[in-house]
Amino acid sequence: SFGGKYRQDSVEVSLRRGGEFVVVADTVCPAVCPSWTDGAKLAKAKRLTFKVSDNFAGIDSYDLWIDNSWVTLDYNPLQGLLYHTFDTPLAAGKGGEHTVRLRVTDGVGNITTFEGKFFR
Repeated sequence: SFGGKYRQDSVEVSLRRGGEFVVVADTVCPAVCPSWTDGAKLAKAKRLTFKVSDNFAGIDSYDLWIDNSWVTLDYNPLQGLLYHTFDTPLAAGKGGEHTVRLRVTDGVGNITTFEGKFFR
């Protein structure tokens, strides 16, 4: 990859050598699919798991917040899994409800944000 920028339906790149090139612009955001349904009861779950994938540049970074507090995530790139292990108790939410926000960024800056809730 030579990098470059995607602007107004065109790709701009500076090259230091000639030759044949294929121009591809990655404009598709990563896919995020939780392993649980929104509003699920996860009282006995050991982990909060998400399946993630990207069609071209690959997953570059990810951040997870539960109840607006950042929490750690582990990533298994071979399986395309992000997961948070419930190793510490969560603060008691209203009726056991917790909000979750996951932000996943690919190698060229496309971002997907997933928001949901679960009960614990």
